Amino acid sequence: MADPYRAYVPPSSLGRDPQGVSHPALAGLGGLAAGTTGRGPSPLEDPDVVRRSSSLGKTASAPVVEHPKPLLNLDVPREDESNILFVDGLPTDCTRREVAHLFRPFVGFKDIRLVHKEPRHSGDRAYVLCFVEFSDAKYALTAMEALQEYHFDERKPDSPVLKIKFARFPFRPVAAPHDDSRRPNLH
Repeated sequence: MADPYRAYVPPSSLGRDPQGVSHPALAGLGGLAAGTTGRGPSPLEDPDVVRRSSSLGKTASAPVVEHPKPLLNLDVPREDESNILFVDGLPTDCTRREVAHLFRPFVGFKDIRLVHKEPRHSGDRAYVLCFVEFSDAKYALTAMEALQEYHFDERKPDSPVLKIKFARFPFRPVAAPHDDSRRPNLH
């Protein structure tokens, strides 16, 4: 059994500390400069390396690293994105419950607004307006991508597929890309 009253002997005095540092806080006190090893200077301080690289026109400094371009911030919705989806292509006899079964499994689902419009004049057709609200535009995008061109009625192969897009409201008009008439004149 070890004697508890025996004096502490640092590892460097026993030859077990090759760098002469028994504790990282004591770096540089063991006879070597801080950051060096007993094996010689670091490659950046080695005179042979400096001579070889300077003959090639290079200096012995840290290499220049090109920083990659910052990635797009996917947490910020684009200008044309919304947290509300407009769903087109629903059959006129669909119910709110049927549409909810499609969208409820998606994260962020909040609500569905379904409006059945009956024909006003002869020759008009009935149609359905459907808006699905999510808590965030990125959740709406996920649902839109997953259900785009979904066959609502699989028993009718000629039935229309769902066409889903972000809802646009009059308070957020989207200008044409080359339409300068809407931009204010700053001159």
